[in-house]
Amino acid sequence: WMASLHSLRHQLANLVEYFKVEEAFHLLGSQRAIGTLDLQGIELELHIMAGFAYLHHCRPKEAVLHFNDHIDPRDLLLSLLECIPPGPEEYSPELRALLERKHVKKDTSATPKAGRSTTLKAGVASKHDESYENSDNDDKDGVDNYWAEWEGRCPYNTYAGELHHAWLETFETFPLVPRNSDNVDESTYRQVTEWGAVTATDFLEHAWELFKDEIVLYFRFRLSQASDVYARAMEYALLVLALEAQDHRAAYRIVAYGSSIRLEDCYDLLSSLREYRLLACLLFRRGYFQEANLVLTSRVYVSSILPSLEGNPPDATGVISPAYKILPEAMHVHLDRLLNATLKSPCMNAMRHSTHEKRVSLNMTPTTTVLPASLTEAMYLVSKLNLSALRELLHESPEASWTLDEEGCSLLHVLFSLLVLLETSEEDMTPEGKSALLNLVLSCAILLLDYGAPVAILNAQGLSCLDVVALVADDALLDIILTALLADNDLKEIADAVEKGNTMPTP
Repeated sequence: WMASLHSLRHQLANLVEYFKVEEAFHLLGSQRAIGTLDLQGIELELHIMAGFAYLHHCRPKEAVLHFNDHIDPRDLLLSLLECIPPGPEEYSPELRALLERKHVKKDTSATPKAGRSTTLKAGVASKHDESYENSDNDDKDGVDNYWAEWEGRCPYNTYAGELHHAWLETFETFPLVPRNSDNVDESTYRQVTEWGAVTATDFLEHAWELFKDEIVLYFRFRLSQASDVYARAMEYALLVLALEAQDHRAAYRIVAYGSSIRLEDCYDLLSSLREYRLLACLLFRRGYFQEANLVLTSRVYVSSILPSLEGNPPDATGVISPAYKILPEAMHVHLDRLLNATLKSPCMNAMRHSTHEKRVSLNMTPTTTVLPASLTEAMYLVSKLNLSALRELLHESPEASWTLDEEGCSLLHVLFSLLVLLETSEEDMTPEGKSALLNLVLSCAILLLDYGAPVAILNAQGLSCLDVVALVADDALLDIILTALLADNDLKEIADAVEKGNTMPTP
């Protein structure tokens, strides 16, 4: 019977090698029907061989259907080297020092002193907060290797070269499109099923996109049942692909809710991409509270980019706020309309009391179930100026528009602080680029206002969101933004009056 199994394996492998996958499964089925041998192991092998055959022929959708949960996800990631994290020998000095400190001495901020713990009052807690209870601060980082339990390259992946070489061979099997001229430099086109006439370069570009899209769907499907070793590999790959695709919701949720994502894998990646809010989130989740607070205070909070305010804060007696200082006195009445508006949110009184009575300690001892408000999804999406993702989030959770961070800054504070990019961008920004950035900021602002984000909120420094504009941008931008906010406010007042049947308000 062993000889019989060996012969069957050899026949199946030959069929798959010539991409006769259906014939191979038909042969296996016929052998099962006429014999008494247990062919379950051979069937598993055939599925894996078929998966790689489909992958090499640029059909990743069929490939992952055959792979199911039969293979180590790292086998696929060998074709996406950017989705494999750096090894210990490649860690930056900062990461090495961080991991050494963690193992030499436990973070002192993880042990609260009696009577001095501070809880977060500001912001909107995520409905997924309970997911932290079993995943946070589990001290996984630096314990084992990414390649733990690795058994080497899958023996059923029989193609000797790199994946793109296999795809080019597949491209060569499609019919040539006749040339329009005798020019030898003219690109060669082939008629590819469902893709039309494409060049080899276009074919490879589309193939990589298709492969990555399928990897994302495949890994998301497998995550819930995956071991920690497999989940670690898949979550890192999903993070890399999400950041590459600028899918900020996906990137945030991997960092904020992933059960196996490792700081050692992601630290240098997030630092190099300046994804400081995500970096602080991961540091916080893994118990590096002091380091997370350092990133927040130096890279994330609005105060980190504002010029230092001399003397007393703007809300002190007799001190005029930056916005009032810049705008002509005739415009102050319009500022008053926005900044003296009544706060209507039922949860706002508690938030405002918390913000003005005491500033939340930056060296707090956090719980494992609640992230600081500065690290919520709403704050992240605003900081990335992702209008469509922000709209989607606010539709799901309208209350997120009232989020205040530990400095008492609203989403509008954070949004308008991004205008500093117009003045300090390291790369020369074209006039078109500046205009596009301003339009995006205004669009996000109007969206937040539509969901009730408060303009009148003052942060712990006594600054309104318009004061932030005055501090980071020029007078012209403040005029533009004030005009836009006033126009939006007028439209809402008119709409309210029409709905209630009242007299139209006068500007």
